[in-house]
Amino acid sequence: MKLSELRSECLSMLLKEGIERPFYTVDLILSKALGIERALLIAKGYMEIPAQKCVGILSMTEKRSARVPLSY
Repeated sequence: MKLSELRSECLSMLLKEGIERPFYTVDLILSKALGIERALLIAKGYMEIPAQKCVGILSMTEKRSARVPLSY
């Protein structure tokens, strides 16, 4: 799966749950999981992410949407 597709999938999960600041939250999850700076996530949208890594990131996103939003 391409990074841009994974980002869209995670974002839709967060939006469905009404998470505050969903774009920030999804970028935070992806940057930590992939070791990429948040500013570079969109530029690297073409990058292929292994299936196992995608499953883990989607799981992290699901857990985040089930919890209280991040405190800022």
